[in-house]
Amino acid sequence: MNKDWWNSEPQRMGYVVSCLKGKAHDQVSYNIKDGVVLFDNVNAIKSVLQSAFGDIDAKATAQLKIFDMKQGQRPLTVFLPEWYAIAKLTGWDSGALIAHLRRALHDNITWRLSLTKAKDMPTELTQFMDLVRTCDNECRQVDANYFKKNTNNPPVNPTASLQPTTTPQLTTSNGGDPMDLSIATWGAKDIASGRRPQTDEERAARKAYCTAHGLCHWCSSDKHRSLNCLTAPWNKKEGKA
Repeated sequence: MNKDWWNSEPQRMGYVVSCLKGKAHDQVSYNIKDGVVLFDNVNAIKSVLQSAFGDIDAKATAQLKIFDMKQGQRPLTVFLPEWYAIAKLTGWDSGALIAHLRRALHDNITWRLSLTKAKDMPTELTQFMDLVRTCDNECRQVDANYFKKNTNNPPVNPTASLQPTTTPQLTTSNGGDPMDLSIATWGAKDIASGRRPQTDEERAARKAYCTAHGLCHWCSSDKHRSLNCLTAPWNKKEGKA
């Protein structure tokens, strides 16, 4: 309200009351006599209205609501902003909120979170949410609609979950016999040697191995994920290096 529009508090209160209708006006009518508003000031009117219609204890309401919040079969991009809006009202610290968020997520995400070593697990809420988004991205690379499936059957074999259900048959460059893509493997020796994959099959096998063992998809380090890899070209382009 622009106080410059009125010369006195009674005038301002009169304007506020004139804007109230129905049940809202009924809440303050007891303190209006012969058209004169008898409240001390505008804030006193607002206090009465807030007591009648507002959330008296928004913190307690948020704390109760967050217990029931679940991602369910919704995309993380829809669930996470809604969850965070409530989380900010609870007054809880990052540790408590991280525990609640982890409990509310789809099983596929919590399973991927379990691959992160305890010493690397973020303890600050916004950083943990970044990790959750990374896990969601990895889940969507395997199945774009993973969240639509039941949440009580997380993948058991991490390597198998990243492989196509059927193996495509490709012919050789000279039109010969189909190539057997199942022979493309990647293991600890390949990681230790530092060699890079040469074919699409090797790249897929390397990605599956790194995901299964909680390694960075770019440099194979167990100290971080590809989202935070300083040597990854996509981070250099964004100025993260």
